[in-house]
Amino acid sequence: MMAMLTLLLYLGLIVEPGTAGEAGILPKPIIWAEPGSLIALDTPVIIWCQGSWEAENYFLYKERSGDPWDIQFPLETRNKAKFNIQHMTTKYAGIYKCYYRSSAGFSEHSDAMELVMTDSIDKPPTHTEDEAPASHHQDHTVENLIRMVLAALVLVTLVILLLEAWTFKKVEKDAAMR
Repeated sequence: MMAMLTLLLYLGLIVEPGTAGEAGILPKPIIWAEPGSLIALDTPVIIWCQGSWEAENYFLYKERSGDPWDIQFPLETRNKAKFNIQHMTTKYAGIYKCYYRSSAGFSEHSDAMELVMTDSIDKPPTHTEDEAPASHHQDHTVENLIRMVLAALVLVTLVILLLEAWTFKKVEKDAAMR
């Protein structure tokens, strides 16, 4: 039974990047834009970067710029940061990545997200270069569901172990009283 628990805990550290922080592995952050990655001229946009609960700073990197484009502290939730663009212009169009810093070091960069400016909501996108627009939106529902099921299995296993230990102590105590 103990070998099964060790195996489940080991698998949990591999599958669940959030708990792998103790092992020195920082989860890769996720980047997205609201209201989307196609933004009309002069429209406000928010770029979100979601990483780890241990994050101390979030860095937004725009491709072809040497330094981080912006640095933010995490919000109250501690696992994400918000980067505001008040008025979308061609200056802000481009490919963005984000990463974060924690006491364990720096995370790897997120997948790329292209922010594309359009002349208006109904017109086609205006690109800063001869690049085709790319959609980098990711759906992590399946991965999160797997993590939740694995966490439930670990929890059930721990409850079984506790009940088994409690029962063994009770039987041992009853035997000693006779």
